[in-house]
Amino acid sequence: MTEESAKQYANLSKEELIEKLIKLEAESASKPPHKQLKTSHNPQQQSQPPKKKDKVLKKLKEKRPFDMSKYALRKIALKVCYMGWDYNGLAAQGENPNPQKSKKSKKSKNDDEDELTTIESHIFRALVTTKLILDPESCDFTRCGRTDKGVSGLGQVLSFKVRSQVSKETIANDPLSLAEEELPYVEIINRQLPPEIRVLAWSPVPDDFHARFHCILRKYRYFFVAEKNLDIDAMNQACQYLIGENDFRNFCRQDGSKQITNFFRNIKFAQIQPCKFFNQSTTESKLGDTQFYELELHGSAFLWHMVRCIMANLFLVGQGLEKPELIQNLINVTENPHKPVYQMANPYPLVLYDCVYPNPINWQQSQKINTEEFYPGLNRTFTLMKEQFQLHLTKAWHYSNVMRAIDEQLVEGGIKTLEETDDRGLTMMMLGGGSHLGVREYVPMLDRVKCTDIEVRNQKFRDRMDRKSGRVKDSEEGETSNNE
Repeated sequence: MTEESAKQYANLSKEELIEKLIKLEAESASKPPHKQLKTSHNPQQQSQPPKKKDKVLKKLKEKRPFDMSKYALRKIALKVCYMGWDYNGLAAQGENPNPQKSKKSKKSKNDDEDELTTIESHIFRALVTTKLILDPESCDFTRCGRTDKGVSGLGQVLSFKVRSQVSKETIANDPLSLAEEELPYVEIINRQLPPEIRVLAWSPVPDDFHARFHCILRKYRYFFVAEKNLDIDAMNQACQYLIGENDFRNFCRQDGSKQITNFFRNIKFAQIQPCKFFNQSTTESKLGDTQFYELELHGSAFLWHMVRCIMANLFLVGQGLEKPELIQNLINVTENPHKPVYQMANPYPLVLYDCVYPNPINWQQSQKINTEEFYPGLNRTFTLMKEQFQLHLTKAWHYSNVMRAIDEQLVEGGIKTLEETDDRGLTMMMLGGGSHLGVREYVPMLDRVKCTDIEVRNQKFRDRMDRKSGRVKDSEEGETSNNE
């Protein structure tokens, strides 16, 4: 309002001011309303994006489905090593390999990792994540040897049909082609795996390759500490009875659900020898005052828990609780048709060391850089294993220091250690991996309670399956009855 307008209104009377206001209101009502500007200052309207923009964002968020048909598929084999201590075995147990689906359902950050409890589940997850396969069911997967919970692998062989960078024509003409443009499978897969699981090498294989059925020799090693008075020579004498094709039903876990009727297996080699540690200056089998040994066992095939059962009996021989001829007696199923009850050896020291095939596999360790003898993927794996080796060696040294401190206190106090005398009156049977089983009175193996005959177990399982499916046969009437 200007100064002149203010003076004008100041000189007007009350009646004149009212008349002026009425006139202004009438003029304002006669004018059309102002159109609302597009750029409204309403905060609710401002927060809502235009519909067209919303559609564009939605399309960008939607991932384009991966078209596997654009690529060639080829059969490859992987050589895998893994530390099985914290896993529920090698074979997948129905875990979801699709990372996208699992993320929707997981409740916390660690749930997605916790659900992958087997070695294969992590490998399948890595293959799906990197788009090397679509799913485990359609990749023609085979494995060489199925290792159980706690057992590790160094030379495990797995085979798949995976996506390839090589042209379809090249693979069709030469399935074993090693073209330079091929994907670096070792590096790609290892980036998605936990440090305890590593791919060491890959190789193209024929389309009919089967990791299990084409394997002609499997090599296992079982590592153990030579405790006081352990007779290695007697254990090696017992090993000689294992060699050859024998019935090993007394050296395995018998389960009717497996429906196994043939227990003959061919052992090619069995020997206990000092094991060598990785060291740049020495290959001694001692770590401080501790002597390490390994059982090396070669065979064409093995029964369920066969190596651990063999090792449990060899420990009894080494401790002088049994004679070396125990192995010969247990193999003689004519005189000993039923397995005695005994506890298997610890799974942690057991390693599937190597798998051998009739046609040598052309393993490719990694991808070279600039044609020089430098493999970054393999060097990363070596560095990672060296870090883990030093870490666990440091932990072992801490345990050793605690033992030494306790021993010094006992000596200073004039107290004898457990290694000098065992006042508990127990016979401590070695089970490997530092574990023992204490008994008041040792019962010889052949005098123990025997397991149920395997044929009876198999029949009981079949009968149970028949009852579940409603196909129990009436032995008197010869008719099929339904129990539901």
